[in-house]
Amino acid sequence: MKQIKQEFGSVAFAPSGPPGNFEIGSDVGGDFEKLGPSVFAASKYIDLAGLSMESETIFPQAITVQMTSQPFIGGAVGEQLAILDLVTSIPIDLTSAYWATGIWLTDGPGFSRSELNYEHVLYARNNAYSTTVDLAATWPQLVSTHQFGSMSPTASDRLYCYRIVTFDNTVTSITLPSARQLLVVDAKAEPEFEYLMRLKRSYDLQNEPDVD
Repeated sequence: MKQIKQEFGSVAFAPSGPPGNFEIGSDVGGDFEKLGPSVFAASKYIDLAGLSMESETIFPQAITVQMTSQPFIGGAVGEQLAILDLVTSIPIDLTSAYWATGIWLTDGPGFSRSELNYEHVLYARNNAYSTTVDLAATWPQLVSTHQFGSMSPTASDRLYCYRIVTFDNTVTSITLPSARQLLVVDAKAEPEFEYLMRLKRSYDLQNEPDVD
């Protein structure tokens, strides 16, 4: 068993320019980029080259996300925030309308309208927060959490890690805490034929055309 991880620094977003538009305020890790007026994403990867050089296949056993605190929302009661943590075996195109327009909120990665298929998505967790009367506007309550993914073995030499966030364009500020995507994996040498076929499958998945 091995533990591997990727970390994202804390980040804040604030209104800027025309109504409904937001920009990055502070970004501790320099991780985030803007996808839409109130949609932002961070992308990193975990290098598995050492394992792939040894012809070992990665078998995910457990994946979770750790955060140092809850997010913070400035604004009225009822403001909403969604955070998607995502680990994939191939890189994704963050410039596509799927991400910028929020399609991923209702048709998540690996489902019918996504550029990713089921095998691509090792892990995804979509958390939705909302401010309530009981907890006041600054401290949002986690109102739903949904986890999905294939946990499929992969012979890829990288795992791609993302945090994607969107929120109501009426908020006055948003702050996300630092986060860690933590994976427990087995790295095993498979019989040569099985490994070569899995390696071919990883290559094919990375190079197949997107199907809308």
